[in-house]
Amino acid sequence: MVTTQKNILTILTNDCLFEIFRHFKGDCRTLHSCILVSRIFCELAIPLLWYNPFLFAKNINSKILVIRTYLCFINTHDLNLHINESPNPFFEYHKCLREFELYPFQEGLREFIRHVIKLKTINNLTKKINKIIKPLNRRLGDLLLNKVNNNLNHLNIKYDDMSGLENQLNLCSLNDIDDVLLNITRLSLEFLIVEDSLELLLDMITRKKRNLHHLSISNNNHIKFHAALIKLLESQQCLKTLEIPALWTSENLSSFLNIFHKISHSLISLKISNSIKCVTLFSLIDILHNLRKFESLSLHFHNDDDFLNSPIPSSKSYKLEVLIFTEPVLLHPHIANYRLVFERIKAMSNIIVPEIYSRHNR
Repeated sequence: MVTTQKNILTILTNDCLFEIFRHFKGDCRTLHSCILVSRIFCELAIPLLWYNPFLFAKNINSKILVIRTYLCFINTHDLNLHINESPNPFFEYHKCLREFELYPFQEGLREFIRHVIKLKTINNLTKKINKIIKPLNRRLGDLLLNKVNNNLNHLNIKYDDMSGLENQLNLCSLNDIDDVLLNITRLSLEFLIVEDSLELLLDMITRKKRNLHHLSISNNNHIKFHAALIKLLESQQCLKTLEIPALWTSENLSSFLNIFHKISHSLISLKISNSIKCVTLFSLIDILHNLRKFESLSLHFHNDDDFLNSPIPSSKSYKLEVLIFTEPVLLHPHIANYRLVFERIKAMSNIIVPEIYSRHNR
């Protein structure tokens, strides 16, 4: 009797294959190999390669290629870039976008235009680049960030002084930016230049988006934006993860603690990108009763001996599971105090503390 061995592709449905392919997200090499297997594999792999194409574009030539592909979907005849002379793409790659990263997009676009112009002339290069980049920013922005294909859930906004803000994508000017903001759940912010229009952008996000799940605010933001960033943080209602610098001072710490009170029901991960006081750490974890992970650069200790050696309250219980300090704790001059911190938190939570932090190993 002859048995026929079935091809696995005839057994698994597309839904099953999709669940398998999701595990390859971020694995560029495997996904590229899948593209060559079959039409079905190709259709499943392409969205995973283009959900954030700049994630895989590690060098400037790769970023230029991403930009060139996107430009095939807009009219550039009036700019004499000769993009539309290229063959039509096999997929509508821009519709796969789920995470938009402004900085590599801007970098790739600028270098692409530089390359095109240098083939024709090298005179007044910067001026000619800026003349072309303005209309392309707007057209590409409306292509990628629009309400028709609004599947975007992560917006990574980084502005620097590579070419002046006027020559970078103005998110506030896009036709459908309101609808785009309503859909995102993850937002990352880094402003390395000082412009009034960026405060307008922060104000727009604060008014339009109050239910972010993940918010990351860079430590590099100019101090001018601190008030607007605090307003954005105050507006949030259901944050799950938060990464911020210590924007508070001793004068407004109580106001900041009130902000954390508002999101204590939802916040499970908090990262402070610089150092904080020891007592502030305990104030935060007292408030954030659902917090599972806390990370900070290091702790400041100032007249904390009485607090750290005081009896541990039996009524307190933390859900904290992970406590990380990115500076080497064992080399810190206050290692004894760090050990008291770990011991105190361990007594009120399920956190696992390595033996090296035990007071018995001093």
